[in-house]
Amino acid sequence: MTLMSFLSSILVAQVWILNGAANGDDGHVDQAILQDNYGRHASLRALLLAAFQESVTVHATFVALVLRAPPVGPAPPRALTLLRGHGGMLLRRVADFVGVVRGRQLRNAREALHLLA
Repeated sequence: MTLMSFLSSILVAQVWILNGAANGDDGHVDQAILQDNYGRHASLRALLLAAFQESVTVHATFVALVLRAPPVGPAPPRALTLLRGHGGMLLRRVADFVGVVRGRQLRNAREALHLLA
């Protein structure tokens, strides 16, 4: 397997897991499915762990810095103030644009991270 095809398989596996391909009948990530497909390959498992950790960290950072936006001076930054006036829809689009996972995908990333660790 070439390096490019290996990296592609990691990306595909990550997208599949985020979108529920490793979910059991209850809708949550199933440990048996994860172990059968990804547990035997230590390098793939390690890279998936890193990818899911990054997804969870990026989400937490986005929430802390953009959604809560602590003031940096006497007044909050004007750009964030303008974003907040749109009922959350604009912030969801910004999150989607920068690749922040949320909702079901975030839950799947957290569960897979826990099960692969």
